[in-house]
Amino acid sequence: MTPDEQVYTLSAMANDATRIGIREARAVLPSLVQQAADGAVFVLTVRGADRCAVVPLELLQKLTEQKQQRATKRRPK
Repeated sequence: MTPDEQVYTLSAMANDATRIGIREARAVLPSLVQQAADGAVFVLTVRGADRCAVVPLELLQKLTEQKQQRATKRRPK
C-alpha cells in the first residue's frame, strides 16, 4: 500500500502522535506548527487528558475525504 492509498484513522494518528501539555505547547507553538507542516502529529493534553491534535494540513484533508467517502457509501441508493 502506498502512502497515498493508506487509510488514516484518528486512533492510529493518535497512537503515533507526540503528546505535549498545553502550557508547553503555548511556549513552543511556532515550532509545533513548523513540525506539523513537515509531517509531525501532536496531541495536546490538558491535565494529562487528550484534548486536540495539531496535524499536517494534508493529513486533515485526507481524513476529511475519507469521511466523505464513507458517508457516500452509507447513503441508500
